[in-house]
Amino acid sequence: MPPKKGPTCSLEILGSKSDLEPFPSLPTTSSISKELDLESAVFSVPRAPSLIPSPTKRFRAADVRDRVKRQKALPSPRGPTHFPSVPTASVDEDTQEASPNFVDDPWKSSTPSLGYEMFLDAVSHGLVEFLQVSCDFCVVRGWDERKSEATQSWYHLQFIKVADCIKVACQCPSASCFHERFLQEYYGTEFLPTPNLSPSEETPASFFFRVKIAQDIFKNMISVAASSFGDPSGRALVIFEGMDTGSGMWECSKDSKDAIRCNGPCTHIKVAAEELGRELNVGVEVHLGTGCLAKYLLNVAGTPVRRVSEEVAVSYLPILPPLWAVISSDQALYPRPSPVRSQPGTFCLTSSSTCCCLGGDRSIFSPDKPTLIHSGTLFTMLQSFPCSVQVQPCPKCPTSCQHFIGPDLRELGVFNYNNSTFVTHELLDEYTNVFTLSETPFDAWVDVLSNRYEASGAIFMGKDLFRSCWFAYARLQKFDGDFCCPECGSYPENIIWDGVTLGFYKSQVLPTIQPPTSTGAESEIRPTRYVPNQQILPTATLRKLLRSVVASSGDAQVQARTVPLPPDNQEQVDRLKVDLLSVFPSLGNLFGQHFQSKDPIPAPVKRFFYQLAAEESVIQMINRSAQQHLQMFIANPQAENESSLLDCPHVYQLLQFDRQHRGGAAYSIIVLDVVKWLLHRSEEVLNQLLENSPPSSIQCSTPGMTPLQPVSVRPQDWERTGCFYGMPQLRIRPLYPHLPGDQQKDGQRGGKCAKPPPDITLGSSCGKYYIAYGKRQLTGGIMVVWCTHSISYGFHCIPKSEGRNDVFSAMVTRWPQAPKRVIYDFACALGPYCLLREPDFFADTLFIIDKFHARDHSKCSPACFTSTYSAVNPDVKKINTSAAESGNSLILRIRKSVSYMSQHRAIIYTKVFLSVVNRRKIRSLS
Repeated sequence: MPPKKGPTCSLEILGSKSDLEPFPSLPTTSSISKELDLESAVFSVPRAPSLIPSPTKRFRAADVRDRVKRQKALPSPRGPTHFPSVPTASVDEDTQEASPNFVDDPWKSSTPSLGYEMFLDAVSHGLVEFLQVSCDFCVVRGWDERKSEATQSWYHLQFIKVADCIKVACQCPSASCFHERFLQEYYGTEFLPTPNLSPSEETPASFFFRVKIAQDIFKNMISVAASSFGDPSGRALVIFEGMDTGSGMWECSKDSKDAIRCNGPCTHIKVAAEELGRELNVGVEVHLGTGCLAKYLLNVAGTPVRRVSEEVAVSYLPILPPLWAVISSDQALYPRPSPVRSQPGTFCLTSSSTCCCLGGDRSIFSPDKPTLIHSGTLFTMLQSFPCSVQVQPCPKCPTSCQHFIGPDLRELGVFNYNNSTFVTHELLDEYTNVFTLSETPFDAWVDVLSNRYEASGAIFMGKDLFRSCWFAYARLQKFDGDFCCPECGSYPENIIWDGVTLGFYKSQVLPTIQPPTSTGAESEIRPTRYVPNQQILPTATLRKLLRSVVASSGDAQVQARTVPLPPDNQEQVDRLKVDLLSVFPSLGNLFGQHFQSKDPIPAPVKRFFYQLAAEESVIQMINRSAQQHLQMFIANPQAENESSLLDCPHVYQLLQFDRQHRGGAAYSIIVLDVVKWLLHRSEEVLNQLLENSPPSSIQCSTPGMTPLQPVSVRPQDWERTGCFYGMPQLRIRPLYPHLPGDQQKDGQRGGKCAKPPPDITLGSSCGKYYIAYGKRQLTGGIMVVWCTHSISYGFHCIPKSEGRNDVFSAMVTRWPQAPKRVIYDFACALGPYCLLREPDFFADTLFIIDKFHARDHSKCSPACFTSTYSAVNPDVKKINTSAAESGNSLILRIRKSVSYMSQHRAIIYTKVFLSVVNRRKIRSLS
């Protein structure tokens, strides 16, 4: 083994974000090209001499002293520790003879140290990066042997192959360097080396790490060669946190923690700035072409570290939900164990023991094969205990991977992460309890546990390790049946949709994300085209004049006129009556009867005419269900039949007023004629929509029809797609090629909806201002559907920005029959969007705006507001239209944590949060 070198080139990254996810492995070429401006980035750097040092180079005296101090600060390997260097003897006496891992190389012993096993596991999961920057140099992340976790420091590692021997020199301060051992073991495998990389003298500056940490703020790391001949101790690591303009904090591991505050940047920073394409003095980017960048990206793309799923553990069997979150539909998978309060005995293998093989297919324990005893640490709520576990070498995994078959341990209330780290279910459930009740990031929770562990003199696990343990545990927990309200059933008739600004960085979006808006080869192609003139009155001028006259006489919805109209308004009334007579004679006569009279105008009459002047479709006022009730009333216009018209409040109030005004005996002929005309107009528009988009596979699943079969999906596919609903997917979203921009976003919230969407063509636009979305370059958040009891029925991630397509696609793909009422803050636009595409599916659905957002819709008609229907219908009045806002206020607790997560973890974190919130609501209902 080559001699160790001192800590001559370490870099401590200062000011790390407490809520950052573990640093990911180096991004691919495509992800870097998205974050870097390929047109402006410059990689023109001076050449440097060879950096291969002499293997017998002496340490400087200062380096020796620093190393001695570090070694003294480390715990003695012979003292009491939870991670002994060598596991105890095998359970079977013949194990060593039969073990397949015994080879002549001392590094590849069948009894490797437990600390090295955890190091290997961290490397395989991408928590410790080995980033090759040239054919003979790597940059590696530091490793804390006491906490068994990656550090914030980075070091250079040089290697060269001499004959059949691999010479390695690492500059980390560890007394027993795992980096050297790993490289010697894995040299020539899929990890190292990467072929076709340039030698170090041709790569004097290597940009090897970039991650987004805030809006327009990136962390960049560059390995820079020495300015003169020398060994790797002259190579520096430069870190830059700031904007791509060059404005920010520059740090060099060799010359200064913050060279910008000194007398100008050092040579390493200048070279790094050239490598990043920035001019520090004036902040001007130097444009010298993209050839160097393209060449470098090839090197980056070839980094050998493979990043596999971080949520794979030795434990794999389903786990019970926490006791405080149990609901009646949960199954008793196994007897719930008592909390662990003392040191356990040896964890033994059972018939259910397996290995977390990287390929996915788990190897099962074989009683006929030899076993070993390994040591590990059990973490509980109050302290940690050293423990031992019986393991068996995995026959499928490569010998160099050091993977073993281990026990599942769920019946003991213990989660086996990697056969060396064991965590009680109680501890992991406690974090779930805390972060769903208040904003608690992982880092803060680990700090709390670390302080608690100090009372027993123990050390809690690192933040990265706990984060990985929790996500692996959360994937196994059986939070099933909690996206359904026991009061509303599987498909509630009243649903509330709302988008939540719960997003993660767009740079983390993977191609696997698949919201309900996604289409494919199986999507049905529909012949739908735009249908204009869906309003009640034919011309926009007439509608505008009618609104003006009604509004000038007082509050259009409540007040009654008590004084005569001004002369100008009287002329408008006369002209308006003539225009209405041309539309329908009884309509003009009813208008003149009240508006040309000197008597106060009754409020029901004013509200009725104000609704007739609406720019929305007539179907918003009278849908198919209301048409059927209106037909039955016209066939028998009696007072006892008025209650069937509650879904059409303007007609109901007009008829009620007319009957009472006539002494309660009968209705006037003129009013009945107007109601018949209105029914005919609504039927005419609905028939046009149905002819334009005839029924097909998107048909309602009525009791007399064969039930729709769910679309085939893989188990837990929601983790990959970011789409989870409590009901199965029944259809795939159709395609509408004759509707230009069908799947285009409506525009990010943050700008005014200045123009109506092209498929509405209903005149004046909605006056509501959108809320700011897409801030800090995050994804569009999530779309969540709630019942009136604030229980979520599902959600999906929105890659860009919220739109009507998200709500439409979710209902079309999941609901066998459209809901009776859909409440949404943009229902005024959602209704026409849905009825144009699938009129038969949504013909009986009422689209209304919740009370919370109604005040922002200054130009929408009363038929769009919940208050209009709740004034006459007790069933609507009982609906808690703010249920979504109540649920969204809880989701904000995890907004900060999710914003720094990867896509996969953000989806799991959100789903667990909503499951727990739902369970608390369900328990309160029961």
